[in-house]
Amino acid sequence: MKLLEPLLTLSLFLAAAASAEDAPPQPADAAAQEEAPPLDPAQYPLMSLAQALSEAPCSPKMKSEIKDLTFSAELRYQGGLRDTSAPRYELLKLWTRQVGDPEAVVRYKKEISFSAGKRVFWLPVPEGLIDYLRSDLEVGDRALLYLVFAGCSAQKPVFAIDEFESYTPEDQEAEDYITHKPTGLAPML
Repeated sequence: MKLLEPLLTLSLFLAAAASAEDAPPQPADAAAQEEAPPLDPAQYPLMSLAQALSEAPCSPKMKSEIKDLTFSAELRYQGGLRDTSAPRYELLKLWTRQVGDPEAVVRYKKEISFSAGKRVFWLPVPEGLIDYLRSDLEVGDRALLYLVFAGCSAQKPVFAIDEFESYTPEDQEAEDYITHKPTGLAPML
């Protein structure tokens, strides 16, 4: 029996190795390779930027603070693109760390401009959405943005884009769903 044990172990090892060769390669960190769960619009109630800010106002005594409030808002695409400023990027680092995904901050190196009424807002945007926004929207187009009120930097709100929906004026269903709500906010950077 002692002679059969090494042979049995060797044959089990070879069988496992052969089946592993037939199997597709597995990523080293499967959790990192998983796709994000689909966006649930119910987690993003429709409100204006002013309403979001009134629900969680920026403290005049804090240099930066985390809010992590999700909502959706209708804004107009302005087409500008710029680097996220260092103070706003630092806030995004704190926010992504608090929500348990500190590696996500590198996706928010850019901000894109949208307007509500006559005010222009610069919104941090994940790098993977920039090309989609630019190809789906023309300057002046309305879009429904799924946003996170990440927090406040230097007593100014930082709203980050999670996802968006574009539509044309002929899209009656979207016209009924999306309503214009003035923000009432002072001009922002």
